[in-house]
Amino acid sequence: MKAEQYIRNPYSGRPIRVGGLIYNQLVRDGVIEGEVKLPKYAINIEDDTDTIIEEKKKMLEEELDNEEYEVAVGRGKYEGTLTTKRKRDLIQSDITRTKNIAQKVKIALIDNLDEILQSNDIDRTLERILYKYISQKKFKKII
Repeated sequence: MKAEQYIRNPYSGRPIRVGGLIYNQLVRDGVIEGEVKLPKYAINIEDDTDTIIEEKKKMLEEELDNEEYEVAVGRGKYEGTLTTKRKRDLIQSDITRTKNIAQKVKIALIDNLDEILQSNDIDRTLERILYKYISQKKFKKII
């Protein structure tokens, strides 16, 4: 641990890394003096016009020249910057989400198999069980 890379947190007294999440938050809050450190591929665009932003975006895309990452306008702690983000394979994420939902539904049906088999109206029973299961919080997390 090199001393020049760490400072003491004024609230906790513990060492924090210069440029780290806590350091940047303390700088933004005005608790300590310093400069918010941005990631390697982050360009400040807070006061720029749309034309300048597009030029900076093209410059960053050329510098990056990678099919795995894309340039995006930062959100959250990177708001007001152009930064890079990993490209998402939308088809694969949809397949994964659908697979997770199917597994959850299968578990719900297996858990209620006796009730389903003893029912006079199977369609209505299935519908009731699925609606009940879908309304649960743990199911909503994966949708």
